[in-house]
Amino acid sequence: MVRGTDRDATKGRRLAPVLAIAFLCVLAYGACTWHLAARPLVKDDVLTLSRVDGGVPALFGLGGSLAGADPYPPLYFVAVAAFRELAGPSGFALRFISAAFAVLLVPLLYAAGARIWSRRAGLLAAALGALSPLYLAHSQEARMYTVVAGLGVASIYALARALDEQDRTWLIAAVVAAAAAVLTDYRAVVLFPVLGLQAVFSDRLPRPWRLGLTIGLTAALLAGLSVVAAGLLGLRAGTSALQSGARPIATLADELRGLFGGAYLPARVSGPLDALWLVVLLLGVLWPSARGGAVVLAYLCLPLLAAVGELLVGRGTHGGYLPLLGPAVYLGVARGLECCTGRLRPAGVAATLILLGGMGVASYRQVAAVPRATDCPYRELAQAIECGERPGDVILVSGGESTMALLHYYRGTIPAVPLTLSPDGSGADGAAAADVTADLASRFARVWLVRTDLSPARGEAEAWLTEHAFLADRRVYQAGTAEGLLELYLTQSPSLSAEPPYQHRTEVSFGGLRLEGYDLPLRPVMGGQKAWVTLYWRSLAPQHARVSLRLVDRQGREWARADEIPYPALPPERWPRNVLMRYEPGLGVPPGLPPGWYNIELRVYDPISHRPIEPASGAAPGPLQLGPVLVEATWARPALVEKLSRGLEALGGRGMAFDEDVALRAFRLEPQEVQPGAWLHVDLYWEVRSRPKGDLALELALVDSQGMPVTSQVVSPVASWYPPAAWRAEELLWAQHDLLVPPRARPGVYRLELRMRDPSGRLVPIRDRWRFWTWGVDVATLGRVRVAQVPQERSLPHIQHRLDARTTAGVDLLGYEGVPERIRPGETLELTLYWRATSVPKVSYKVSVQMLDRQHSILAQDDSIPAGWSRPTTGWAAGEVVGDGHRLPVPASAAPQQATLIVALYDEDTGRRVQWFEGGQLREYVELCQLGIGE
Repeated sequence: MVRGTDRDATKGRRLAPVLAIAFLCVLAYGACTWHLAARPLVKDDVLTLSRVDGGVPALFGLGGSLAGADPYPPLYFVAVAAFRELAGPSGFALRFISAAFAVLLVPLLYAAGARIWSRRAGLLAAALGALSPLYLAHSQEARMYTVVAGLGVASIYALARALDEQDRTWLIAAVVAAAAAVLTDYRAVVLFPVLGLQAVFSDRLPRPWRLGLTIGLTAALLAGLSVVAAGLLGLRAGTSALQSGARPIATLADELRGLFGGAYLPARVSGPLDALWLVVLLLGVLWPSARGGAVVLAYLCLPLLAAVGELLVGRGTHGGYLPLLGPAVYLGVARGLECCTGRLRPAGVAATLILLGGMGVASYRQVAAVPRATDCPYRELAQAIECGERPGDVILVSGGESTMALLHYYRGTIPAVPLTLSPDGSGADGAAAADVTADLASRFARVWLVRTDLSPARGEAEAWLTEHAFLADRRVYQAGTAEGLLELYLTQSPSLSAEPPYQHRTEVSFGGLRLEGYDLPLRPVMGGQKAWVTLYWRSLAPQHARVSLRLVDRQGREWARADEIPYPALPPERWPRNVLMRYEPGLGVPPGLPPGWYNIELRVYDPISHRPIEPASGAAPGPLQLGPVLVEATWARPALVEKLSRGLEALGGRGMAFDEDVALRAFRLEPQEVQPGAWLHVDLYWEVRSRPKGDLALELALVDSQGMPVTSQVVSPVASWYPPAAWRAEELLWAQHDLLVPPRARPGVYRLELRMRDPSGRLVPIRDRWRFWTWGVDVATLGRVRVAQVPQERSLPHIQHRLDARTTAGVDLLGYEGVPERIRPGETLELTLYWRATSVPKVSYKVSVQMLDRQHSILAQDDSIPAGWSRPTTGWAAGEVVGDGHRLPVPASAAPQQATLIVALYDEDTGRRVQWFEGGQLREYVELCQLGIGE
């Protein structure tokens, strides 16, 4: 009779391995699926994608240039295609089977180790498999390597159980697993000799069967030796892959080190670690009393010998064998560690910790610390097209496989056409490509041409576009060692021979460019779409220019901006003189923009100096008001809300609901650390569940650690011109709010709280069924903000040049220093201004220091927030003295002359300058001094 304590001990011994394996599986699952969906496509992923999305012929390796060259059998690809039908065409679904088998390897290694040797050996093998950097890398690729490894160790385990228990079911399972492995990777055929040796070495198999297997294995060995002999003869004749030197063997050794983790560690660490791995592995498979050591040794050696045989023959790639022999390596090392911990306990424990620690560090370095280089920049190409596309565009992709990979990321609306060409893009395929390109150019206004390293070389399609179309933009995206080329062609030249009928005629000159007219959208624009504007420019002189379109509301708040150089492949400084050029930029209207009328503003900048180019004639300084555009409501579609949540603090479920009317879906608070006097910016995304019964009021408060608000404001939840009474159900609304941190706020951590009040002033409760802990709560904490400590100086320092320049904004310029009498061209002027605020300014002004020549043209300029962008004027205390440094590089081509230094203050949002009192008059700047330029 077994006592209760003995039963409890036995139950505990059985439960402990189960808990340990469960923990290792969770650990492996977390590592294998970490950012799995966000992983960019690499070349192996594209190969699998071409097989999966290419139809039934491609699944069996019969269709497409890449699919036909992929040497793997169809089982894995059929499984991936079936899973994607259930889970959707995401990156997670594409790689999930590889990740799942990497996790499944953990219990399989435990089961095989426990069956062949002991539970301790099984646990050690499972721990090695969970921390394996090689399988971790393969789990995040859409390839079959982890599947082959899992099926291989499953066949070994099933045959061991079949021989021990004399169970025919497990024998069938072993054969099925090995056959499935072969249908996943042809190299897995080496499993059958391994299974044969496992059966021969077993004393449970009848003698006639063992004799028959021995004869069969001997015949297979002789066939293998004949292949090796042929490879050696080829090596002697100079036709073997090994003839180029030891590089293939060295590559194989490096890949083997990937099983240990040494390939991902520094050289000073990897060498001793690899040596320790090798010693423990040999100890495990060669230990005299090791039951199953011969089977593991065969499992290890046969795939390795097959890899060397392929290298000798020069017919294959050796890398596919490594995942297959990986379980044998981990089983052998686990047995070696078990032997060490049994006989040499301190040394064994130390070796176990070193090996497991090295693998853990290698896995972390590979996945988390070191970004994985990509082979194909399809994500960047797709996003660039999405940002710049417009109706009437078409995507032309060189290569069908590249089209599949691009469409994996592309979420736009324009069609994509693949060009399947020969490798050099010439011949009959090239002529057909030219015909296809010409047909597309006759039906579409713009053509996006995409070419990657998987695409053929420059062919007739690109040559036809170069000859017959206008190259507007050309971009190269680098991803690891590969490149992606994106070119935008206009099928009609933007240069016009005659003036078109303008919507709005104007003549505003920006340096050497003159805007002669423009067209605005005639129809309302919905959030998430683009407002297309047509600008007609005439180049009068070479002019570097970047065009900036901005969408502003009635209060002057900016909601969207589009900055770009017109036609980067032919920028404005290279435009033909006195020729009218049509340029059609798109201003993206953000999703959730409150419906209503907005104004489109135009600004022009110098892309080199980043200084604004003010209108020389035809308009007042500042932004040019082009006209209004009507924005319609955005509906809260699930896909749109999910897309918006990227980069924001998204609230799970259906958001945080205030009563039954509105729900906060996402928000963004920036910056996380501010100085006194700076502005906190908050973006809120609201989903309207039902129209509110009355106007709501939003209260934002910055609260200290004692719960006391240091500043607060009550505003309309979205915009003053779009009150809650006008909201509509299922509408998505974006709100921008700014909260000024008081200049006298003490350093520390503050909470930003949000409250909603109904028309009676009552706080609206949070009724969120997904967040039961918020029931009955009427305040939401959006985040925490750290207010930094800023030292304040009130005593007046010694100033080299004293001034008494006063402004209408309550800011005085006390003086400056650091200006020599003369400076040479090419040198940099470094001066310091000293300011004092007579009162706390309500606007954050920028300081502009300019060096003017005799004609009052700008030689050098520096615009910045005072004190190197660190002290906004809204954070100045009354009576505080602020030192403000500026650097002005003098052009090397500047002629000898007397230059003038001036200082101005202006509001960047409006462009308005602060007025200075001088001689009873008001001026827009104050003159500091004259400065000599030259020797």
